[in-house]
Amino acid sequence: MINILVKFTKLVTKIFEDLQSVFTLAKLASAEKVDLSKLNRTQYTNYAEYKNIYLDDGDLRLKPELRNCTDKQHMQQILDDDEKNYKPSQELYQLLQSHKHNSGTFILPKIQVHPQTQNSKMWIYYNINGGLSDELHVIPKSYIGLKHIDNVSSLEWMNFLKQLQKNGFEGSIKTALNPLDVKKTSDQIVMHGNTKLHAEIGLQTAEQIFKDQITFKDQGADRLFNNKWYSHAQWIAKNHKDWLDKKRRIHQLD
Repeated sequence: MINILVKFTKLVTKIFEDLQSVFTLAKLASAEKVDLSKLNRTQYTNYAEYKNIYLDDGDLRLKPELRNCTDKQHMQQILDDDEKNYKPSQELYQLLQSHKHNSGTFILPKIQVHPQTQNSKMWIYYNINGGLSDELHVIPKSYIGLKHIDNVSSLEWMNFLKQLQKNGFEGSIKTALNPLDVKKTSDQIVMHGNTKLHAEIGLQTAEQIFKDQITFKDQGADRLFNNKWYSHAQWIAKNHKDWLDKKRRIHQLD
Protein backbone atom coordinates (compact mmCIF):
# COMPACT_ATOMS: atom_id res chain seq x y z
CA MET A 1 0.00 0.00 0.00
CA ILE A 2 2.88 2.39 0.70
CA ASN A 3 3.89 2.17 -2.98
CA ILE A 4 0.50 3.62 -3.90
CA LEU A 5 0.90 6.48 -1.45
CA VAL A 6 4.33 7.36 -2.83
CA LYS A 7 3.11 7.16 -6.43
CA PHE A 8 0.61 10.00 -6.24
CA THR A 9 2.61 12.22 -3.89
CA LYS A 10 4.27 15.12 -5.74
CA LEU A 11 7.43 16.80 -4.60
CA VAL A 12 6.31 19.83 -2.63
CA THR A 13 8.96 22.00 -4.24
CA LYS A 14 7.18 21.50 -7.58
CA ILE A 15 3.67 22.05 -6.25
CA PHE A 16 4.19 25.78 -5.77
CA GLU A 17 5.97 26.65 -9.00
CA ASP A 18 2.83 28.21 -10.49
CA LEU A 19 0.36 29.92 -8.18
CA GLN A 20 -1.21 32.30 -10.68
CA SER A 21 -4.71 30.95 -10.11
CA VAL A 22 -4.28 31.44 -6.37
CA PHE A 23 -3.15 35.03 -6.85
CA THR A 24 -5.96 35.82 -9.30
CA LEU A 25 -8.58 34.41 -6.94
CA ALA A 26 -7.05 36.36 -4.03
CA LYS A 27 -7.39 39.63 -5.95
CA LEU A 28 -11.06 38.94 -6.68
CA ALA A 29 -11.69 37.95 -3.07
CA SER A 30 -9.98 41.10 -1.80
CA ALA A 31 -12.27 43.26 -3.93
CA GLU A 32 -15.27 41.49 -2.39
CA LYS A 33 -13.79 41.51 1.13
CA VAL A 34 -13.80 37.69 1.30
CA ASP A 35 -11.22 36.21 3.67
CA LEU A 36 -10.09 33.04 1.90
CA SER A 37 -8.08 31.88 4.91
CA LYS A 38 -11.32 31.25 6.81
CA LEU A 39 -12.72 28.82 4.22
CA ASN A 40 -12.32 25.06 4.33
CA ARG A 41 -11.11 23.31 1.19
CA THR A 42 -14.59 22.64 -0.12
CA GLN A 43 -15.66 26.26 0.39
CA TYR A 44 -12.43 27.50 -1.18
CA THR A 45 -13.01 25.29 -4.22
CA ASN A 46 -16.65 26.40 -4.48
CA TYR A 47 -15.59 30.06 -4.44
CA ALA A 48 -13.12 29.36 -7.24
CA GLU A 49 -15.86 27.66 -9.26
CA TYR A 50 -18.09 30.69 -8.72
CA LYS A 51 -15.29 32.80 -10.20
CA ASN A 52 -14.55 30.29 -13.01
CA ILE A 53 -11.00 29.75 -11.79
CA TYR A 54 -9.38 26.32 -11.76
CA LEU A 55 -7.31 25.34 -8.73
CA ASP A 56 -5.10 22.28 -9.05
CA ASP A 57 -4.25 19.95 -6.18
CA GLY A 58 -1.10 21.94 -5.38
CA ASP A 59 -3.16 25.12 -5.01
CA LEU A 60 -5.52 23.29 -2.67
CA ARG A 61 -2.60 22.18 -0.46
CA LEU A 62 -1.51 25.76 0.19
CA LYS A 63 -1.66 26.90 3.80
CA PRO A 64 -4.94 28.77 4.36
CA GLU A 65 -3.13 31.83 5.73
CA LEU A 66 -1.34 32.19 2.36
CA ARG A 67 -4.51 32.07 0.21
CA ASN A 68 -5.02 35.84 0.44
CA CYS A 69 -1.64 36.58 -1.16
CA THR A 70 -2.01 38.42 -4.45
CA ASP A 71 1.51 37.74 -5.80
CA LYS A 72 4.76 35.94 -4.93
CA GLN A 73 6.24 39.02 -3.29
CA HIS A 74 3.22 39.30 -1.00
CA MET A 75 3.55 35.63 -0.05
CA GLN A 76 7.28 35.88 0.58
CA GLN A 77 6.75 38.94 2.77
CA ILE A 78 4.30 37.04 4.96
CA LEU A 79 6.73 34.15 5.28
CA ASP A 80 9.63 36.46 6.05
CA ASP A 81 7.65 38.41 8.66
CA ASP A 82 6.62 35.18 10.32
CA GLU A 83 10.19 33.88 10.50
CA LYS A 84 11.35 37.05 12.26
CA ASN A 85 9.34 36.04 15.32
CA TYR A 86 10.83 32.62 15.97
CA LYS A 87 13.98 30.57 15.60
CA PRO A 88 13.60 27.32 13.63
CA SER A 89 14.84 24.24 15.45
CA GLN A 90 16.78 21.33 13.96
CA GLU A 91 15.51 18.94 16.61
CA LEU A 92 12.67 17.30 14.66
CA TYR A 93 14.72 17.23 11.46
CA GLN A 94 17.53 15.36 13.21
CA LEU A 95 15.12 12.88 14.77
CA LEU A 96 13.39 12.13 11.45
CA GLN A 97 16.72 11.67 9.71
CA SER A 98 17.79 9.18 12.37
CA HIS A 99 14.51 7.30 11.91
CA LYS A 100 15.07 7.16 8.15
CA HIS A 101 18.41 5.47 8.74
CA ASN A 102 16.52 2.85 10.74
CA SER A 103 13.89 2.18 8.07
CA GLY A 104 12.16 -1.13 8.56
CA THR A 105 12.80 -1.28 12.29
CA PHE A 106 10.29 -1.00 15.12
CA ILE A 107 11.37 2.07 17.06
CA LEU A 108 8.70 1.27 19.67
CA PRO A 109 6.29 -1.65 20.11
CA LYS A 110 3.86 -1.71 17.15
CA ILE A 111 5.45 1.46 15.70
CA GLN A 112 7.57 0.80 12.62
CA VAL A 113 9.46 3.11 10.30
CA HIS A 114 8.23 1.74 6.98
CA PRO A 115 11.05 0.05 5.00
CA GLN A 116 10.40 2.14 1.88
CA THR A 117 11.17 5.32 3.80
CA GLN A 118 14.78 4.46 3.01
CA ASN A 119 14.12 5.12 -0.69
CA SER A 120 12.09 8.30 -0.18
CA LYS A 121 13.68 11.71 -0.74
CA MET A 122 10.72 13.65 0.61
CA TRP A 123 8.67 11.73 3.17
CA ILE A 124 9.04 9.55 6.22
CA TYR A 125 6.36 6.92 6.79
CA TYR A 126 5.40 5.08 9.97
CA ASN A 127 3.23 1.99 10.31
CA ILE A 128 1.15 2.05 13.48
CA ASN A 129 -0.48 -1.11 14.87
CA GLY A 130 0.16 -3.11 11.70
CA GLY A 131 -0.07 -0.34 9.10
CA LEU A 132 -2.47 -0.12 6.16
CA SER A 133 -4.33 -3.05 4.65
CA ASP A 134 -3.38 -3.99 1.07
CA GLU A 135 -7.05 -4.57 0.24
CA LEU A 136 -8.23 -0.95 0.40
CA HIS A 137 -9.59 0.89 -2.64
CA VAL A 138 -10.53 3.94 -0.57
CA ILE A 139 -8.11 5.08 2.13
CA PRO A 140 -9.66 7.34 4.79
CA LYS A 141 -7.31 10.05 5.96
CA SER A 142 -6.98 13.07 8.19
CA TYR A 143 -4.32 15.73 8.27
CA ILE A 144 -3.10 18.76 10.09
CA GLY A 145 -0.89 21.78 9.50
CA LEU A 146 1.02 23.54 12.26
CA LYS A 147 2.08 27.13 12.79
CA HIS A 148 5.72 26.07 12.85
CA ILE A 149 6.21 22.38 12.17
CA ASP A 150 9.98 22.84 12.35
CA ASN A 151 9.60 23.80 16.02
CA VAL A 152 8.02 20.50 17.05
CA SER A 153 10.26 18.87 19.63
CA SER A 154 11.52 15.30 19.55
CA LEU A 155 9.53 14.62 22.71
CA GLU A 156 6.31 15.90 21.14
CA TRP A 157 6.83 13.77 18.03
CA MET A 158 7.57 10.61 19.97
CA ASN A 159 4.59 11.26 22.26
CA PHE A 160 2.42 11.63 19.14
CA LEU A 161 3.55 8.25 17.80
CA LYS A 162 3.08 6.59 21.19
CA GLN A 163 -0.37 8.10 21.68
CA LEU A 164 -1.50 6.99 18.20
CA GLN A 165 -0.56 3.44 19.08
CA LYS A 166 -2.14 3.66 22.53
CA ASN A 167 -5.39 5.16 21.16
CA GLY A 168 -5.86 2.28 18.74
CA PHE A 169 -5.01 4.04 15.48
CA GLU A 170 -4.39 1.51 12.70
CA GLY A 171 -2.71 2.73 9.56
CA SER A 172 0.20 4.77 8.27
CA ILE A 173 1.28 8.34 8.93
CA LYS A 174 3.71 10.52 7.03
CA THR A 175 5.46 13.85 7.30
CA ALA A 176 8.34 15.53 5.48
CA LEU A 177 11.87 14.37 6.23
CA ASN A 178 12.79 18.06 6.31
CA PRO A 179 9.98 20.05 7.99
CA LEU A 180 11.04 23.22 6.15
CA ASP A 181 10.00 21.58 2.86
CA VAL A 182 6.33 21.76 3.88
CA LYS A 183 6.15 25.18 5.52
CA LYS A 184 3.80 26.41 2.75
CA THR A 185 1.54 23.36 2.78
CA SER A 186 -1.59 22.80 4.82
CA ASP A 187 -1.35 19.02 5.13
CA GLN A 188 2.00 18.68 6.89
CA ILE A 189 1.19 15.57 8.90
CA VAL A 190 -1.03 13.01 7.17
CA MET A 191 -2.73 10.05 8.85
CA HIS A 192 -4.05 7.27 6.58
CA GLY A 193 -6.37 4.90 8.42
CA ASN A 194 -7.75 1.47 7.63
CA THR A 195 -11.22 2.87 8.38
CA LYS A 196 -12.79 6.29 8.76
CA LEU A 197 -12.79 5.72 12.52
CA HIS A 198 -9.03 5.21 12.48
CA ALA A 199 -8.57 8.44 10.51
CA GLU A 200 -10.70 10.23 13.10
CA ILE A 201 -8.63 8.71 15.92
CA GLY A 202 -5.54 10.05 14.16
CA LEU A 203 -6.97 13.56 14.04
CA GLN A 204 -8.15 13.44 17.66
CA THR A 205 -4.70 12.28 18.75
CA ALA A 206 -3.00 15.07 16.81
CA GLU A 207 -5.29 17.59 18.51
CA GLN A 208 -4.45 16.03 21.86
CA ILE A 209 -0.69 16.41 21.32
CA PHE A 210 -0.27 19.55 19.23
CA LYS A 211 -3.22 21.57 20.60
CA ASP A 212 -3.05 25.27 19.71
CA GLN A 213 -0.11 24.73 17.37
CA ILE A 214 -2.63 23.46 14.79
CA THR A 215 -3.65 25.99 12.12
CA PHE A 216 -5.29 23.56 9.69
CA LYS A 217 -7.14 20.26 9.95
CA ASP A 218 -9.29 18.26 7.59
CA GLN A 219 -10.44 14.77 6.70
CA GLY A 220 -10.93 13.05 3.37
CA ALA A 221 -9.89 9.94 1.47
CA ASP A 222 -7.51 8.77 -1.21
CA ARG A 223 -9.22 6.54 -3.77
CA LEU A 224 -8.67 4.23 -6.69
CA PHE A 225 -10.68 5.30 -9.76
CA ASN A 226 -10.29 3.81 -13.25
CA ASN A 227 -7.09 2.07 -12.14
CA LYS A 228 -5.52 5.34 -10.97
CA TRP A 229 -4.93 6.49 -7.43
CA TYR A 230 -6.01 10.00 -6.45
CA SER A 231 -5.08 11.78 -3.25
CA HIS A 232 -7.89 13.69 -1.56
CA ALA A 233 -6.65 17.00 -2.98
CA GLN A 234 -6.27 15.47 -6.44
CA TRP A 235 -9.81 14.06 -6.25
CA ILE A 236 -11.25 17.45 -5.30
CA ALA A 237 -9.25 19.08 -8.11
CA LYS A 238 -10.48 16.46 -10.61
CA ASN A 239 -14.15 17.02 -9.72
CA HIS A 240 -13.54 20.77 -9.68
CA LYS A 241 -12.09 20.65 -13.21
CA ASP A 242 -14.88 18.37 -14.46
CA TRP A 243 -17.48 20.82 -13.12
CA LEU A 244 -15.80 23.84 -14.71
CA ASP A 245 -15.40 22.02 -18.04
CA LYS A 246 -19.08 21.08 -18.02
CA LYS A 247 -20.07 24.65 -17.17
CA ARG A 248 -17.99 26.00 -20.05
CA ARG A 249 -19.45 23.50 -22.52
CA ILE A 250 -22.95 24.50 -21.51
CA HIS A 251 -22.02 28.16 -21.88
CA GLN A 252 -20.66 27.51 -25.39
CA LEU A 253 -23.97 25.88 -26.40
CA ASP A 254 -26.04 28.87 -25.24
